[in-house]
Amino acid sequence: MSTTTIVAIVVIAIVVILALALAARAARARRVDNRRDQARGLRQEAEAHELGAQRERARAEEKAAVADRAEAEARQSAAIAERERAEAQRRSASADEQARFAREHRDRAAKIDPDAADEAEAHELDEQRH
Repeated sequence: MSTTTIVAIVVIAIVVILALALAARAARARRVDNRRDQARGLRQEAEAHELGAQRERARAEEKAAVADRAEAEARQSAAIAERERAEAQRRSASADEQARFAREHRDRAAKIDPDAADEAEAHELDEQRH
């Protein structure tokens, strides 16, 4: 083999090695770019999910605030109802006491009054009519 042939073979080998190296480097750069694009897409998805989570969290907090207000209103209504119930019981007890006093006075009057038998009969007739 002549020197020229050997030099040509070496030059071709170097060119082929350089071409392979450049092709490998380009392939590696494409893989890196693809991975960057994939990572960018995943980050965008993550951001979209995070925004969705924040919106859902805000809705949950709003619903919790509504529930808290409703519970406070219910407690207030229960307190009002309890006060009204106590007032009704107090008034009922007062009415019972007044009715007892009325019976006692009527009984005492019947014992004292000589005409009580006639009044008792009249009172019974009045109660039967009403």
